Amino acid sequence: MDTMRRSQNVTGGSGWNIALGIWTIVSAFVLVHDQNNAFAWNNVIVGIVIAIIALGRTDVHGSNRSGWNVALGIWMIISPFVLRFSHLPALVWNNIIVGILVALAAWVSLAHRVTPPIRRMG
Repeated sequence: MDTMRRSQNVTGGSGWNIALGIWTIVSAFVLVHDQNNAFAWNNVIVGIVIAIIALGRTDVHGSNRSGWNVALGIWMIISPFVLRFSHLPALVWNNIIVGILVALAAWVSLAHRVTPPIRRMG
């Protein structure tokens, strides 16, 4: 029962990150402002990576990849300032909110990770 609940938590966190990864990709086209290439390329690439990592994490016994999505969530938060589109409030707030949600969902997946039992030979 406990393993089933943990499996749902891992899959749930990863499910959120799949959706957030897709939104990150879409936001590059929906929120684009004066063809801001830094925003668009950043969000397309990072969104694809977030979704791929989350897809790989839907298995409860999958490897520990959620840490990468925590890092990508942090990158999304700081990217407007590093890539210099911080003068565009809609783009900044989009990336900050998405970054926080991605990092939190990945953190939940990490916190509820179940390691497979060790098999003894002999």
